[in-house]
Amino acid sequence: MPEQTIETWTPETYLGYGRVSRFVSATTMAKDNTVEYKAAGAPRNGEWNLSGKWTITREYIVPENSGALQLGFQAKNVFLVIEPEMPEGKIGVQLDGVQASDTPDVRDGILLPRGSRLYQLVALKASGKHVLSLKVTGKLRLFAFTFG
Repeated sequence: MPEQTIETWTPETYLGYGRVSRFVSATTMAKDNTVEYKAAGAPRNGEWNLSGKWTITREYIVPENSGALQLGFQAKNVFLVIEPEMPEGKIGVQLDGVQASDTPDVRDGILLPRGSRLYQLVALKASGKHVLSLKVTGKLRLFAFTFG
């Protein structure tokens, strides 16, 4: 079997305040309270921000009804641990402002998480610097990004 090469320059990114790093929203993070967040511009490698009403808990973030998340990264593959609180949630996935290509989990720019697990959001041919934009609708708990 051929050896797989990991092509990433972005560290694992935890979204809950217990292990958070590189949060760059214009609104200061509020622990365990629903707050209206505003993005502070395009995030750089490893930085992330929120727009809309979100609750940030120790382990995860969850939108009030809907919200947006932007993440700057340099990698070939992007994964996110998601746990639905309700079955009707969905995530619109864009890469550098355009609909993301299909992955095993994303179809036509939409991810429909139906269980608690790791989902693949991005699958590129080569590593590069990009901005991932997620439009989250419904009660979905987002835990951590990993890269490959």
